[in-house]
Amino acid sequence: MYQHQTDLSPIEVAIDEMSAKVNELRQLCSASEVDMIRLQLKLQGSISVQVNAGPLAYARAFLDSSSAKKYPDNKFFHASLFRQFVDACGQALSVNERLIKEDQQEYHDEMKANYRNLTREYLITAKYFIYKVLFRVKNQDQLKTFKECNTT
Repeated sequence: MYQHQTDLSPIEVAIDEMSAKVNELRQLCSASEVDMIRLQLKLQGSISVQVNAGPLAYARAFLDSSSAKKYPDNKFFHASLFRQFVDACGQALSVNERLIKEDQQEYHDEMKANYRNLTREYLITAKYFIYKVLFRVKNQDQLKTFKECNTT
């Protein structure tokens, strides 16, 4: 029996885990028949800050301005991966909203609030980098407003 072991750096582990989450959410959303239970479980696990400290911990470790200096070559790639993660969660939330029954509306609203909180936390953590580069703000007034709101 052949066994291969590879040691990964912390950022490589983060990239692998985040990529897997993005791919799984995208597959669940694009299935011809959406498995609502799996979609909701994966979505809730991805957007709940309490449950899923992993992506936020990665954001803090690799995108925060003070700690990103340790991994400068991977900062843009990692920020791009977080953007893909947030987009995949948003897509899953849209699919869920389209397919839920009336009795699940309150649960869905809670997930929407969790998604907003997660997005806000990412923006606060990565501050100007994500906002300026990934969201491609062309309006300097918007950038100025964002900076003013996040100077605390």
